[in-house]
Amino acid sequence: MHKNILITGASKGIGLVLAKHFASCNYNVFVTARNEFALLELSKTKNIKGFYACDLKKDYEALIENAKKTLGNIDILINNAGAYVCQKIEETSNDDIENLIKLNLEIPYKFKTLNGIDEDETGISLGAWIVTQRNRRKKLNKKRRKL
Repeated sequence: MHKNILITGASKGIGLVLAKHFASCNYNVFVTARNEFALLELSKTKNIKGFYACDLKKDYEALIENAKKTLGNIDILINNAGAYVCQKIEETSNDDIENLIKLNLEIPYKFKTLNGIDEDETGISLGAWIVTQRNRRKKLNKKRRKL
């Protein structure tokens, strides 16, 4: 029996690549993102069992309900959705910080506490870390060009 995987942020980039990869390896994949059209296209891929277009900050409970209804259970969560703020700390608003905490910390935690994934299985949170690393590289490259 193949594992059931929920992948957030699956409409583009690494989330899309991971969804296609796991589907090609015969995993049962449920995907989510905000872009419904992209998810509809992705859902035509074999082993993409379903999708739910939503804003995780508002609809994470409905997402879990739909994924579990489709898959039966969720063995693995790949939380590729994430947010970052690329500005000076003194220019960062409280709303920005609250959004970062909600999307990057609170919602992945709630996936687990809502029994979104089985107790002894794994969840992977990628989104904000990857974006942060990409931004650091861009800044380093700009500094190197100035030298």
